Amino acid sequence: MVSSDPTKDYLARTMLEFFATSSASRSKLVGTVEDMQNKLCESQEVASFLDGSSREPLQAALTNSDAYGLDIELSNRIHPLKEATAYMYFFKTGNDEVTVENIHRTVSMLSMQDSAVDGLYHLLHSVFLPLLVKDGIMDETLQDLVRNLEAGLSKLSMSGSQNERANINDVVGILTLENEVDFWRGAGRDLDGAQGYLEQIKEIAYSFDEGEEGDDVVTKLEDVVRAKLEDLWKDQYPQKRMTHLLKLIGDAVTRSIQKKMNACGIWTAPFVQAERELSQANEALKKWTDTTKELTGQFWKEDDGDGARWRGEEFRDEKIQGLKQRVQKIMEIRTTHDALQGLLTPDEEKALQLGTAFKKFEEVKALYINPYSDAIWNQVLPAVCQCVAPSASGPDLTLCLVGSGIERL
Repeated sequence: MVSSDPTKDYLARTMLEFFATSSASRSKLVGTVEDMQNKLCESQEVASFLDGSSREPLQAALTNSDAYGLDIELSNRIHPLKEATAYMYFFKTGNDEVTVENIHRTVSMLSMQDSAVDGLYHLLHSVFLPLLVKDGIMDETLQDLVRNLEAGLSKLSMSGSQNERANINDVVGILTLENEVDFWRGAGRDLDGAQGYLEQIKEIAYSFDEGEEGDDVVTKLEDVVRAKLEDLWKDQYPQKRMTHLLKLIGDAVTRSIQKKMNACGIWTAPFVQAERELSQANEALKKWTDTTKELTGQFWKEDDGDGARWRGEEFRDEKIQGLKQRVQKIMEIRTTHDALQGLLTPDEEKALQLGTAFKKFEEVKALYINPYSDAIWNQVLPAVCQCVAPSASGPDLTLCLVGSGIERL
């Protein structure tokens, strides 16, 4: 019998559709599906949750008993159950009375099958971060806070399973070089070669923690990073984990460049300063690209007699390639703009709005390479091009080409 209250019926059906998705799982329920639905609809916990004056959450836990089968236990407080294998949580997002018309607006829900730490990590990493980045509200401070939270959750997640022997090829939750260090200190400490790996990776991670940026990145890549990577490979560091480590190093290089460029102000700094910083950034990106290409495309492919050979395609970091192209494009635009300033009279500069040509670029996170920021960047380029009306020839056309980034003087 379906409940006469459609809101109770909606919650009950939602739980059953999540917990008992297959005929096999439905056959293991305590009683029939209809019996379980009636039980959920008639429960005091559902009634308390739907009470207009109540702010209590609703926890639904799937429990499995060998003697009785699958059951759904409800509670108006959030607490783990030892025998539970999965959870659903319902909570109100407003003070309005819940009705069948507004239940999709006033009631939110989430599910969890792992620990709270794992659940929060995956929810943050897979859902909220992409939404925050897309909405453009992730400033540098917030990014640092979220990155630290991610790293902390990842560390907790790994430490929670230290009693189990770690899988050397499992890189889930390893988002930074610090995470990789924590792995070898914690879950991976009993794996073969762990102590040697830890020492090598610590030196790589710490080389990026010392705050040395710009051309110092090139020095670190030459003097520290490459040498430690070669030592790791000689010590049989697995290729899958090495591939991920190379990505983490690329991310560290990227963050170092972003930090230096943001402090400099690539659109507002004098051309000489911007040119120097952009040149150093381009050199660092080229150095890292060349390093990974030489190691994975040449040196590590050669059989050194101990079976350590790179298999398959050489490593290629698409984010690094995208940032390298972006840096080069910015250099072209700034170079062309500077050349125009040397050719035009003050009146011509004013007429062409040359002094405000970069205003729209200042609003773009030009050095952040992802689908969301790329879309904004591609929108701004033609907008800058349209800031003047290009003629068939002359400086008007040249300035338009500055906006498109395809003209060099």
